[in-house]
Amino acid sequence: LPSGHGSLLRPPLFNPQSEASDHMPDFENSIISVSAPGVLPPEFFEVGRLARADDPTWIPEQQRSFVDQFAEDHWWLESGGLARVWIVPGLGRIAAFSHPQAKTDGKNAGYFGWWASTNNAEVDRLLLEQAEQFLAECGHTEIIGPVEQSSLYGYRLLDQRNDSFGPMIDEPDTPQFMAEFLLNEGFESLYSYNTRIIPEETLPLITAALAEVAQAARDAGFVALRLTPELLHTHLDAIVNNLVAAFGENLAYVGPDVETLRQHFEFVMGPRMSPELSTLILDAAGEVAGVFLAYPHYGPLCYQERGSEAVPVDEITYAEHFPKLQELLSPHKPWAISKTVVVDAKYRGDGLIPLIGEFASGPCLESYAGWLFALSRLDNRTQDFYQPDPDGCRLYSVYCREIPPSVVSAGGASSRGEEQL
Repeated sequence: LPSGHGSLLRPPLFNPQSEASDHMPDFENSIISVSAPGVLPPEFFEVGRLARADDPTWIPEQQRSFVDQFAEDHWWLESGGLARVWIVPGLGRIAAFSHPQAKTDGKNAGYFGWWASTNNAEVDRLLLEQAEQFLAECGHTEIIGPVEQSSLYGYRLLDQRNDSFGPMIDEPDTPQFMAEFLLNEGFESLYSYNTRIIPEETLPLITAALAEVAQAARDAGFVALRLTPELLHTHLDAIVNNLVAAFGENLAYVGPDVETLRQHFEFVMGPRMSPELSTLILDAAGEVAGVFLAYPHYGPLCYQERGSEAVPVDEITYAEHFPKLQELLSPHKPWAISKTVVVDAKYRGDGLIPLIGEFASGPCLESYAGWLFALSRLDNRTQDFYQPDPDGCRLYSVYCREIPPSVVSAGGASSRGEEQL
């Protein structure tokens, strides 16, 4: 196992007299290293703010989330996860994650994430090297990222956003240079994803195209219902089971116990969802056959340009903040985000996604400017549904490269040496 578990390693205080004659900064000796479980230092959060200080639509990070994920009692660490963070104060940060249960799609890979960059290639290269050395010590031969510990918390890097609608909450929102840097360093896109933009004027055409298949699903006994808080509570166990099955197919997924997920969904995610847009599908026996989760594009409420009026993401609820969003954007309408659609495996191919699409388009037309179909993998079957829609999308990728053999060999030797001590 990697050494330094639970430690905070700070460099010696900077001494201008010790700089090299060419006055080049010694980034390696300025690194702060923190192993999990541990306390993230102020420099960790400062880098995040500095990296995006000039971006008015940046959604500030939720510090509590990082703190919780790095704490000793966090389920990811308790279930066998290993993590370490490196920070070059004021210039960059990165973390590396290794978990025996993480879904790697057949690769012997660990992950990097929590990456913040001020566009200093030398610093970013040094930080990636630290992450690779750690993962090699964990026994990995490839590195994948960005992954924010588990894909349950987020993953992917933004490759393209050419619209004017601003970042969404829970969306990768990274400067273009970060993707370019990875490509220049020999990373390749492992999987790609998109967010399709569907304006309201297109929705009647889509609804009409889906009508026949949607009616066939109804004729087969399926019923579409608004996912109200009451229905959510009644069918929570079945909904969570379907979500766990779907999330479990995602790269880098590691999940907590079902009860933890149940509590999180009912009391954190549930209140954020729109009960008008979110949809529950029941089969002829009244059992959950599918679920569609949607919420407003809350991003404009959260942007740092709003200063003290910016709403922290972890405080958002539909009941309180949708009216505020409408007021902020008036006379324009907000956009709706299609977050997650899950169909029970035994009903895939029975027309439930067209049924959901037709059913949810009505309330979308009433109150929204259109859909943002968020973060769908390009090889996902639901892309067939988006294909006829107008041009316009956001693109994301998760990247991968082999850890250099010399690093892997050194990491293996280091691990074997520690085992003998």
